[in-house]
Amino acid sequence: MHRQLTTNKRRLIIITDGANPVSASSFNSEFNCLDFIMHSTVFPVPKEEIVDTNGCGDAFVGGFLSQYVVGRSLEHCLRAVR
Repeated sequence: MHRQLTTNKRRLIIITDGANPVSASSFNSEFNCLDFIMHSTVFPVPKEEIVDTNGCGDAFVGGFLSQYVVGRSLEHCLRAVR
């Protein structure tokens, strides 16, 4: 049995993949499909500056949400690195 997502809230899908580009999409519940897909470049960090990779995803989410809640564009939120 397939259940359709029914909501009037905006749903974002964010996919991270290490050093590969971040992908983001918005889900359109009215048409049960993705509205758009956006890719954002990941800025490389020199290996000698990397101390520990634990928490990288948490740091990304923190940067993203800090910009998203103040109304910045999705493109800006995906690049919120500093």
